[in-house]
Amino acid sequence: MENAARRVLTAIDRKEKIAVFADYDVDGGASAALLLVWLRAMGRDATLYIPDRIDAGYGPNVPA
Repeated sequence: MENAARRVLTAIDRKEKIAVFADYDVDGGASAALLLVWLRAMGRDATLYIPDRIDAGYGPNVPA
């Protein structure tokens, strides 16, 4: 988690494009929403990506 947090903060500092990879269950949707709200509070906008369950499968993966 520390590495992930550091990476997000680096992306914010460098003004890199940020995408939030979410899933379609309630905890994934809520987590993505909270992260997007936090990023906006930090002055950054981010893309939200929710993969298609049939085409991309479940969780982070190359096709998604």
